[in-house]
Amino acid sequence: MLKHAALTTLTLAIAPCAFAGELTIADLAPKDAAIIVGVDNMAQTKAAFERTGMMTIWDDPSVQKWFAEVSSEFMDDISDTLEEIGFEKDDIKAPTGATGFSMWFTMPDEEFAEPVPHALGFADYGDDSKAMHELVVELLEKGEDEESFTLTQDDYRDVSIFNIVGEQQEAENDWDTPAPPLKMSYAAHDGYLFTATDPKLLHHALDTAMGDDTETIADNEQYNAALSMIADPGIHAVILVEPLIETFSSSMGADEQMLNPIMEILGISEIRSISIGAMLDTANGVAEMKYALRVPEKIGLIALLDQPAGTFS
Repeated sequence: MLKHAALTTLTLAIAPCAFAGELTIADLAPKDAAIIVGVDNMAQTKAAFERTGMMTIWDDPSVQKWFAEVSSEFMDDISDTLEEIGFEKDDIKAPTGATGFSMWFTMPDEEFAEPVPHALGFADYGDDSKAMHELVVELLEKGEDEESFTLTQDDYRDVSIFNIVGEQQEAENDWDTPAPPLKMSYAAHDGYLFTATDPKLLHHALDTAMGDDTETIADNEQYNAALSMIADPGIHAVILVEPLIETFSSSMGADEQMLNPIMEILGISEIRSISIGAMLDTANGVAEMKYALRVPEKIGLIALLDQPAGTFS
């Protein structure tokens, strides 16, 4: 079981980490995305991290010994899996360009159904993208051979789409509904590697990468307003609160009538977005973080947050 977990982790972690070009998550995530996380340049971020001195701490023998102890079994399984397909851990390269992840939820038509998660991820490995793609394909084929997941393949605009369906999950308790099996899709095109929870999301990303005029989160006014509140950090995350509240409130049925007054008292109902930005190795310190709530009208407990923005250390 642990070996299957290592194989699946390798496959899903590597695949979204290879994107060539200058596109960012804002150029690829669908317009309805609610959680958007991005690093616009991994090479610059890595270099900044190394300059802070935190890399020296990570490389300290005592820290490396501790990490080896707590992760030995899982890392050994990863090493064994890579060795069986002719690769080593050193063959897994760090991304060099932009990376990103987006997530959102929709409600199915069935009564009492739970929100369905959707996700799209990507990254840029630059010159290493071809080698990383070959590694992903080898992992996919190995996973199919070992029945870690089922694998099917189809084409879209002359691009191969690999569809992964994991093992059926068991319910933790007799009264729980079993979680649906993990479903992911993977595609590579012209150095670009993508993963998503649905092949149609890959179609959309491929259309964008091929130069089509598609609607993305960059066209979402709420997202742009949230991002503008943290300027232009190298690492950024935006949570669009309103669509999340609408989705999860509708899933609660009658309980929604009880939840809404509470959210108004707390002031949560007026929050439009939460933004977080980070920069490493700045003039002011090892790292700078920015946090922002976009609230057109402060009510409830949120109204108590009336202090002007400032810095602290």
